[in-house]
Amino acid sequence: MLEYRIKRIYEVLHLAYRKRDTLGVLLNNFKRRVETGRRFNDKRPVRLPPEWTTIEKKLLTLNTLRNNIAHANYKELQRLIPHDPRKSRAVARVSFNAVVDAIRVTNQAVGYENRTAREARRYFSRLKIK
Repeated sequence: MLEYRIKRIYEVLHLAYRKRDTLGVLLNNFKRRVETGRRFNDKRPVRLPPEWTTIEKKLLTLNTLRNNIAHANYKELQRLIPHDPRKSRAVARVSFNAVVDAIRVTNQAVGYENRTAREARRYFSRLKIK
């Protein structure tokens, strides 16, 4: 889903990308690439907020988890996901919320979001797991 979303943002902003780029490549280049584009609604330059740096780190961790699952690297996966159910749920919550935050932040940065920042935060509610 995240890979599709990044590629869709490139298309909306008329930025070229390679169709074969994987999620890791897309994430590593996203800030630099997307900030060369113009906003969807008013053609001002795209600027991701400072919180993108934190979100990006969480997304890169999620990508590492995804790669370990996809390539059956179970030893590394066991190292990254704790055996304690509470801690493993926390890893899932952080990953899910990073994706939600990435969508919210990029929607606002590219001019696709018409809500105020406060309304958008309420709309893109974060997952809470006990």
